[in-house]
Amino acid sequence: MADEFYNLPLRLDLITRGQAAKEVTHARQVTCSMDDSIRNNLYLITTTQYNEARYDGRFGCTIWDDDFSAGNDSVYILWTDRIEKSLMAAIRRYEPRLDRVKVEVSVDREGTPDAHKLVRIRVLAEVAPSNRRPFVFQREIAVAPFTTKIR
Repeated sequence: MADEFYNLPLRLDLITRGQAAKEVTHARQVTCSMDDSIRNNLYLITTTQYNEARYDGRFGCTIWDDDFSAGNDSVYILWTDRIEKSLMAAIRRYEPRLDRVKVEVSVDREGTPDAHKLVRIRVLAEVAPSNRRPFVFQREIAVAPFTTKIR
């Protein structure tokens, strides 16, 4: 049981069923590998706003604090730096299975209006319980606020 990790979305209906039904579907739908479990946790961290999780208001990252900020390149540099620091702190606090973590955040505005952005997050690390095996997590988040033009 210590080697089992639950997959997202969590299927409580399959976990709480009788043993016969659980054996048939357990491996396919309920559990996942350690790497997938880490990816699921990082996904939750990046998609959760501070104070959204009732059990711990520190869980999440700062990307959602400034998701409607629009500006020039210097604002994006400060914004991505703030997100990197926020994610690094959250990973240290909530993902102890990773060591030697490096977080890279970039903003892509190619082909989109100025206020729309695609945030690319990349986490490079080593999985501590597996003799420091390399680990990579990559996610793109579309942050597209509403915009208006003054006439």
